[in-house]
Parts: sequence; structure tokens; C-alpha cells
Amino acid sequence: MEHVFVDTNIVLDLLQKRQGFFAEARELFTLADRKEVKLYISALTITNTY
Repeated sequence: MEHVFVDTNIVLDLLQKRQGFFAEARELFTLADRKEVKLYISALTITNTY
């Protein structure tokens, strides 16, 4: 299983459905949901996203 560190911008791309970036972000999180990759985020990502 591949381990991937996710930047805050990718989380925001998914949550805000940013045009031009949403499809790739959705695919990444879908792969994680299927347990094909394991995603990691910084503790600051939660605060910055909020």
C-alpha cells in the first residue's frame, strides 16, 4: 500500500469542489476509501481547513 501525504490545498480542492482540481482530489480520496492508498495530513491541515 502506498502512503501519501496530502497538502491542505488538496483537502480544500475536495471540500470546495474547486474547478480544475476537484476530480483528481476526489480520485485520491476514493482510492483511500477503497484502501488502495493510505493518506496522511498535518495537524495544521485540520485547523487551516476549518
